[in-house]
Amino acid sequence: MTLWDELRHWLDGALIPWGRLQGLDPLPDFALEEPPGEVDADAACNLALLLAKPLKKAPRAIAQEIQRALQAAPADFIESISVAGAGFVNFRLTPARLQRELRAVLDEQERYRPFRRGERGKSAAGIRLRQSHGAFTRGARPRRRAGGFSGVNPIPFRLYRGPRVLH
Repeated sequence: MTLWDELRHWLDGALIPWGRLQGLDPLPDFALEEPPGEVDADAACNLALLLAKPLKKAPRAIAQEIQRALQAAPADFIESISVAGAGFVNFRLTPARLQRELRAVLDEQERYRPFRRGERGKSAAGIRLRQSHGAFTRGARPRRRAGGFSGVNPIPFRLYRGPRVLH
């Protein structure tokens, strides 16, 4: 199971009961993304922003409720959970889990390779990446950049740069 699959599985398990208590069944499809560089986190979730209108609450207040619900159901691969900005729930993953994902990427380089210039989202490699990886959101397409599609980064960018060094 990839890091993103594991994170989504844990979030679904912890948040579906919380959503039912809020009168939401099912929860809307939410995104797991790499946060901006200035945010000290490995993954960000936009669920609170999606629920602001149906729950008629401020997204930040919803994000804080989600944070409390997730802290009540801890996962061994999550180091910390925080709320940032308008209502993003950010996750910092443990170094051990990031190292395990990095080893998987190195062992299966072809599966994790990004889209190459000229490839489109329906290429065999792109489909394989989205199927095996969940592409952060259900049914997401690769991000478009100048010169073609870039594919989805399978592990947080902080593995390649940042204050933490993985040994």
